[in-house]
Amino acid sequence: MRRSGRHLHSLTPRHHVNDKPKKPPFIITVSRQLGSGGRRIADVLGKELKCPVHDKDILDTMANKSMFSYQRAVFEAHDEKIKGVIDDMLSCLVGQADTHIYLHLLPIALHSLANESCIILGRAAHLFVPQSFKIRVEASLETRIANLIRFENLTREKAKREIVRSDKERSRFRQQVIRTHFIRNPKIVTLPFDLTISTDNLSIPEAAALVLAAFRLKFAQRNSH
Repeated sequence: MRRSGRHLHSLTPRHHVNDKPKKPPFIITVSRQLGSGGRRIADVLGKELKCPVHDKDILDTMANKSMFSYQRAVFEAHDEKIKGVIDDMLSCLVGQADTHIYLHLLPIALHSLANESCIILGRAAHLFVPQSFKIRVEASLETRIANLIRFENLTREKAKREIVRSDKERSRFRQQVIRTHFIRNPKIVTLPFDLTISTDNLSIPEAAALVLAAFRLKFAQRNSH
């Protein structure tokens, strides 16, 4: 039985002249020291680029990816750190299991978020998403102390203790991530940041403008290939 040309034409996929291939998402990962202003820089970037900044909501994504009835609170104890004394006391019970689950779900959550353009704060995201635009925000101890005093209303001694604690915990977390995920692929760990900036002599808007200029240059080069 012959089909009419009109019917055959209706089955043919239509390609519109104005259809454009969807651009690949851009991802910016921000590694930062406590008190360096990295979070505030990320917020400025998010507004300029009109994209979400993922921080604590990463924990919600992890909970959603879990096969178990884990809630965000379960992961908060492991977020950007591996518990110290408590972890040592409970490692043979719940602590070790929760840490394992956290480290297993973290890359799954990050890769899920990276399906859309976004900015990801911390959590060793630059290792899990190596194709991202990777920035590192640092500052001197005095600048970091001054920022915590100003923005967190801490005393000088409390600010210094928080910085020492944070540096140790983030270093420990990074080593745990490397041992869990990159022991067989050490090249990922040695990849340099695309941009490392110090906020000692830069305001937050100035630092964000510097990041934007470098990011747009790299993104334009990628799209031209």
